[in-house]
Amino acid sequence: LENKGIYDRTFIVATADHGDAMGAHRMIEKGEFMFDTTYNIPMIIKDPNSNRVNQQDDNLVYLHDLTSTVYDLANQPIPSAFEGESILPIVRQHQDNQRKGILAQLAGHFVYFEQRMWHRKDYKLVFNASDICELYDLKNDPHEMVNLINKPELKNVIKDLRVRLYKHLVKTEDDHAIKLFRDYTGIGREDE
Repeated sequence: LENKGIYDRTFIVATADHGDAMGAHRMIEKGEFMFDTTYNIPMIIKDPNSNRVNQQDDNLVYLHDLTSTVYDLANQPIPSAFEGESILPIVRQHQDNQRKGILAQLAGHFVYFEQRMWHRKDYKLVFNASDICELYDLKNDPHEMVNLINKPELKNVIKDLRVRLYKHLVKTEDDHAIKLFRDYTGIGREDE
């Protein structure tokens, strides 16, 4: 790009499709666990129209936000069918995208094992369809070593996370997970 004289006007993104445990929690590879070592992946952006240099940002973004961003970069309308949002306002105007959380899912990798996650900046709930669910306090336990799912003092946090997760399962029409989630939590039974 530099040899062609276009580096200074080129928008570049470097990211990955997933992380890897690399020994964290005594695990390797990716798979049936939703720790941030596999789900919180780096995204490095060079934007010639941004004054942000070597800055870290804590906005919650999805990889599929990049598709909407490409449309935005090309000054094209973002198709309504796209679930992602352009990240240009974050990169160029330092805006907060106002996301209250993000949804992640696993429908089995090496084995059949359903998981869904609702991740906020402060807490993360992992719904395990066939095992104990998980709750992590990401501010005080950033390495996710202590599962707080059975702490009665966090029942309001757990309820809020479960309700938000359920709403997003409905929004994404994740029917299989909706049924499993309803059976496990009772949330959403009023919809039946």
